Amino acid sequence: MRASLIRNWPNVLACRRPRALAGSSNWRTTGISRVRSRCWTGKLLGLTLTAYVLIGMDRHTPERFENFEAEIRTLPQVLECSLVTGIDADYQLKVVVPDMDHYQKLLLGHLTRIDGVTSVRSSFVLNQVLNSTELPLTHLRT
Repeated sequence: MRASLIRNWPNVLACRRPRALAGSSNWRTTGISRVRSRCWTGKLLGLTLTAYVLIGMDRHTPERFENFEAEIRTLPQVLECSLVTGIDADYQLKVVVPDMDHYQKLLLGHLTRIDGVTSVRSSFVLNQVLNSTELPLTHLRT
């Protein structure tokens, strides 16, 4: 696996022209140069467990949110962090780790220790049906 990863490393950084801008000669000058790229899957790199984590906070103050967000930015396992509404949580995280043991270490060693965190609810991905980084740019066609 390691030899394959090293041999194919340039493909990780490959970037192709977005489909919606397929006739445009100035797609790079519009500021849209990395809209769609090829990415390695977590399984190929040994990251087999994906969790969506809902975080509840004790107070809804700017200082509490700033502290939480600063702490989350230090955790490489957290791929996404969104302040959300409409559910009984304040934040939703997307976490990728090698296995449940690593998730438990992240949960008990980091997430539950952040000031203000009062609840953590985790859901685990059984099968990823769609994982796209391609943005729907059809509205940009002229």
